[in-house]
Amino acid sequence: MRPRHPLTLDILISIFVAEFNRYSNEGRRRRLYGLDAPTKTKEDPEKALMSPSLHTGPECLAVVVGYREDPELFRRALDSYKRADGCRFILVGVDGDEKADMEMVRVFEEAYPEDSAIVHIDEPFGEIAMRTYKKITEACYETPERCQEMTIAHCCQLAREILAEHDLGLGELGGVSRLCLYQPHMHKKAIMFTSFIFSIVISDILGIEYMWSSDSDTIVFTDSVRRTVETIAGDPTAGGGSSGLVVHNEDDSMTTKLGSAVYWCELYMTRSTSASSGTSDCQSGPSTAFRVSALPSILYPWYTQTVFGRRMVSQSLRPLSSL
Repeated sequence: MRPRHPLTLDILISIFVAEFNRYSNEGRRRRLYGLDAPTKTKEDPEKALMSPSLHTGPECLAVVVGYREDPELFRRALDSYKRADGCRFILVGVDGDEKADMEMVRVFEEAYPEDSAIVHIDEPFGEIAMRTYKKITEACYETPERCQEMTIAHCCQLAREILAEHDLGLGELGGVSRLCLYQPHMHKKAIMFTSFIFSIVISDILGIEYMWSSDSDTIVFTDSVRRTVETIAGDPTAGGGSSGLVVHNEDDSMTTKLGSAVYWCELYMTRSTSASSGTSDCQSGPSTAFRVSALPSILYPWYTQTVFGRRMVSQSLRPLSSL
């Protein structure tokens, strides 16, 4: 009899490295909380009192971006962050400032009526960055990396000034902890770039080390953000990491079932080989966390990235891990 699902060598290797990756990620989380410490240390009552609770971990800033999202789905996504462990600040980016785009702003106001603010950005920061980079390269003889660093620093200073103008009381008792930015419509990378610049500044003000990035139609589980951030925090060499997605309408049709199967096959099998060694050639856009300190050096190359001479503006976080 022929087996219906033959196990070839490459499949066996993929299964092994996928499971090894899961084991390694759990090891990173255990190291973060000292759960892999010697038994005597863990049994010491005094040290046990000093150890952190399993339900506390690194705080993060969540960035959620979208364009004319379905109001009901967007509301469900925003509501899910109210229960997300470790999420200290929520930054929503809306790609558009016309009448139709105000629906997302309205949903934000309804979801977060307290400790929230709305700020209009006159010009997307990506365009400001490109113009600034051109001026810097024409005026001084610095390396491209240094020019990019100066460009991002300029953008961060502008963001800091905008936040100061609105007197949001960041980090103060009763200050804003939910912020909505909306700007003229361009493309997804434009609103992401602006949101990331503001997240760098806000993280610096609040002393937050990690940033979670997602889409306006993605609903997070209570522990999704925390466990993803824990994986990064447990490895000082890690600049980012991503978690898996569950297709909420998987049972709607055969197409959605196939889409879910293809996604999980891609996640577990195709990426398992590189992930098992602590590297990734692709971060899942709707469910990714980054160490904030890793962002400034890659944001400008990511925003201006070209393939065969054409700029890539429709994708999300996928190129961030390839720079």
